[in-house]
Amino acid sequence: MWRLCHACSQPALPAPEIVLPGPGRTLATRMWVSFYRSVLFAFAGLAPDTAARLGAALGACAFHLGVRRATVSSNLARTLHLRGRHRRRVAQRCYQHVAATFVEAWGIHSCPVPARILNPQWLAHLRRGGRGMVFVSLHLGNWDAAGAAVARATGKMMVFARRQRDQVLNDVQVALRIQSGISIVFAKHGRSTDMLSVLRLLRGGGCLGLMADQLPRRHEGCEGYFLGVPTRLHTGPAVLARLSRSILVPGVSLRCGNGEHIFIAGRPVPAAATDEETTQRCMDVLAAMIAAHPEQYFWHHRRFKRVVTLPPRLTMPSGLQSWGCPPR
Repeated sequence: MWRLCHACSQPALPAPEIVLPGPGRTLATRMWVSFYRSVLFAFAGLAPDTAARLGAALGACAFHLGVRRATVSSNLARTLHLRGRHRRRVAQRCYQHVAATFVEAWGIHSCPVPARILNPQWLAHLRRGGRGMVFVSLHLGNWDAAGAAVARATGKMMVFARRQRDQVLNDVQVALRIQSGISIVFAKHGRSTDMLSVLRLLRGGGCLGLMADQLPRRHEGCEGYFLGVPTRLHTGPAVLARLSRSILVPGVSLRCGNGEHIFIAGRPVPAAATDEETTQRCMDVLAAMIAAHPEQYFWHHRRFKRVVTLPPRLTMPSGLQSWGCPPR
């Protein structure tokens, strides 16, 4: 069926076929797969604005049911020092946004404009010279819309991803992202072939997307600050940019309406003397983006369950000072 995208007048592309694994041997598995098939097919057939409104309603229900509400409130209080009604209001909007992002994810790749690029000339300027770009993003806004928009604008897009615990959900996400032009490399420690393919892509002028806000495994990455909290940080983006001589660009797709998203590519993060310092610069930029739009961040993740001991910072990045976050 042809659907008109809410953000443009061009007809939407045909919805990609969702291929689910065959039913398992047990009755419970067959029922679970059938449930996924019916729900995801229904979500994929919704118009973008309808999907956003439905997701927002589901998110409001989840908030009032208290699903991980203690984790969300704790993260908001610990990082941005929100209190009282302000914290509750931001938390509720966060639930609505995350649920809307989940419902939109199954049809966003068939939309002709997943996210409108704020400044296409700036993105073309960054690509000038044939250098690769390492897009450092985070779970802010709609990350699927960001990947699809960059893939259609550049033609060469690869993302690092972690496998979902649910195999059915993981297979559906992979199929949708591949059909939208995104190559996927699953992060797995010790696989040199994946590293070689990524470096080959970047040295050929391609684009790589990584989620820098995920919690590294123990004894991985480096120690640093994220949203003012001392914790461990991923050094992968800085290392890949240095080895491939690519530029490190923060990028995010923010929600600007029901079914409407806008992709923003920031200024390249300048390389420092060490990968650790470059990583900290990058995380400060991403933290400022979260502080500017806290209601669109995925606060449900237990990101700060492992903290480290570091000396207090002399100054706090400007993006967090406006929230009253004191130096630690």
